[in-house]
Amino acid sequence: MPAGCCAFFYVHTLSAQSSGRYKDGTYHGLGAGFRGGTTTVTVEVSGGKITAIQVDSSEDAPSFFNAAYTMVSNEIISSQTAEVDAVSGATYSSGGIMDAVSNALAQA
Repeated sequence: MPAGCCAFFYVHTLSAQSSGRYKDGTYHGLGAGFRGGTTTVTVEVSGGKITAIQVDSSEDAPSFFNAAYTMVSNEIISSQTAEVDAVSGATYSSGGIMDAVSNALAQA
């Protein structure tokens, strides 16, 4: 990882409640966050539903990223889509997470 980058290792799991539409498996995706920094995620799908989002790394500023991660991942798992509202004050970090999850789910 380039100097000055940050690595985050979060795992977020919730039970999903909507009908399954994804192929079960583990998928990896990339998204562009704050100032074009790359966010990489691993998305777990079980029973056709998004069940976990793990952020493997992020080049975003930790203060912005941390503000976005919990709320965005909760909403993605709850709504079963990567198209959720961004966190105010962490719009670019939110977008990076959503883009990375969307990129991962394109494989599912």
